[in-house]
Amino acid sequence: MTIASTLDGIRRDADTVRAWQLVLNDVAYQAGLDALRNHFADPNHGTEFLKPAHITAQIVAAAPSVQLPPRAGTGECTVHAGYPVITADGRCDQCRRHPEDLLPDAAPVEYVHFDAAAMTAGRTA
Repeated sequence: MTIASTLDGIRRDADTVRAWQLVLNDVAYQAGLDALRNHFADPNHGTEFLKPAHITAQIVAAAPSVQLPPRAGTGECTVHAGYPVITADGRCDQCRRHPEDLLPDAAPVEYVHFDAAAMTAGRTA
């Protein structure tokens, strides 16, 4: 992120860096660095506001056989059982709300789906 900030002049705070780390956790350092360089050199996308998807797009372009997490709407979250993937990085709504669940050795809290909670709302027994 320091290199990106140097190139585009945008200052990123610690929360932004942590969020990027969570999203790109499975990307090897050198692959990420190469993708960052390729993004800023890309005449079509290099002037766009940098997002994690730009990094993964550059990785896929460099090595089409690389497997990335499932696309949004194509599966169930591997961290929060029963929650559908809603983001391109293979995460669910609970991953966005509770990024601490994605940390190594974290034991995700069992979250109650809204529809299940709604069925008990207003009941006393």
